[in-house]
Amino acid sequence: MNQKFLKIIDFLLFSLLPAALCYYLHILLFKVTYKPVMVRMMLIMCVLVYLPYLFYRFHIHENLIASIKEHLLTIFFVIYILHISYFTFIAHNDYIHALLPNNKDYLHALIIHWNTTSNIVPFLTFAKLTKILENPYISNYYAVLSISIRFIFFMPFAYFLPKLHKQMKKPFVFIIFMFLLCLVVEFIQFFLLSGIFNIDDIILHFTGALFALFIFYNFSYLYD
Repeated sequence: MNQKFLKIIDFLLFSLLPAALCYYLHILLFKVTYKPVMVRMMLIMCVLVYLPYLFYRFHIHENLIASIKEHLLTIFFVIYILHISYFTFIAHNDYIHALLPNNKDYLHALIIHWNTTSNIVPFLTFAKLTKILENPYISNYYAVLSISIRFIFFMPFAYFLPKLHKQMKKPFVFIIFMFLLCLVVEFIQFFLLSGIFNIDDIILHFTGALFALFIFYNFSYLYD
């Protein structure tokens, strides 16, 4: 079978199956009353197609263990992407409810959103959080948690990308890609009204990914 065709099948299966599994687990765990039939059908179809396909891939693959690791890595990466996409673009929609009902014009809502919430001054957020840390009457929990989450949020990219793409093993390529990714994520958040544009988020996400890259490169066997 053509290698390009196999890669297309890999992409489709590894995108649909984890997506269906995550959504179905969400339905079960949170006891959602509305259970779309299409989700169940997608899950069943993916499993029915996925299992014989895996058998075929293992049959033609010379190294079974390496093939299993590769497939599992891809699945975990897709699940990670789904999770960060949910928490970044979907989970926090307060700005949509706050802006759009009062400003039906989307462009007008964007202007208000930019003028009232966006931060393009580096380290301004850190200065505000430092004041919280210095205030004995305010809990430090939020400040520490906020910085920590933003710092570790993109760290897994430093492990997944070099394992899944050879070019990403080059530090320069990885650094450029991660900077652009952090920038694009902030702009998408802003334009979707699912979050604010904050340059300090870019700094934290980017430095977190670089820190993880440094750690993983010092344990280079992780990339083998």
